[in-house]
Amino acid sequence: FEDMQVIDMQEKQDLLVFRCGPDEQLAIPLSLVFKIERIDVDQIDKIANKHFINLGDKNILLIYLDQYLDLKPFPSDSKYFFVITTKIDRFEVGIVASSIEESFHARLVLDTPPISGKIILGITKLYNRITFILDLFSLAEQVSPESFKAIDFSGKSTNKNQLLVVDDTPFFRHLEKKYFESVGFKVTLASNGREALELLLEKPSKYDLVVSDIVMPMMDGDELVKNMKINSL
Repeated sequence: FEDMQVIDMQEKQDLLVFRCGPDEQLAIPLSLVFKIERIDVDQIDKIANKHFINLGDKNILLIYLDQYLDLKPFPSDSKYFFVITTKIDRFEVGIVASSIEESFHARLVLDTPPISGKIILGITKLYNRITFILDLFSLAEQVSPESFKAIDFSGKSTNKNQLLVVDDTPFFRHLEKKYFESVGFKVTLASNGREALELLLEKPSKYDLVVSDIVMPMMDGDELVKNMKINSL
């Protein structure tokens, strides 16, 4: 495991923990979960090898994670399952789970071993089980590449690729850094608006774009923008 990286999320994280069979345990950020529904198997509609479920007058495509990860197939004898829908815009699908364990709220140490699987953000141990932490944005790209097509700046002759990401949550800072670097940006991180402002004042011409959270301690996103305008940044 020489290539193993360890990410210590110093603040406590909220995760939804679920399973895709008796052995495989996975988790996603609770803040990205819109709704969880228990569904009977006979409610599934099938067409062109795709499965759909009607939720709130919408026909939702079902996503089985064993099609995107090296997991055991979803149990064929299940009489019911759970559908997890997310808050990600334009990603109206249902992630199929065999069971919902519970939400997890604690400090998270995330390992990133050299294993295949672009939709895995990392692994950790939750409730004494190895758990995959899913990268929902990468999953959205794989499920619907046309809707989430990334612009790759890495091969373009431009210097405008310096990005400052401002977020007080370590989990999302790492997720955003991973995503932006994958399309060619050079990313600097700041944990709040005050820290970001100090970086901007120190090197006013370094950054081409600032991506900031709104609600943060020390200085929030709105105050950061005001101070950037005052200092003509």
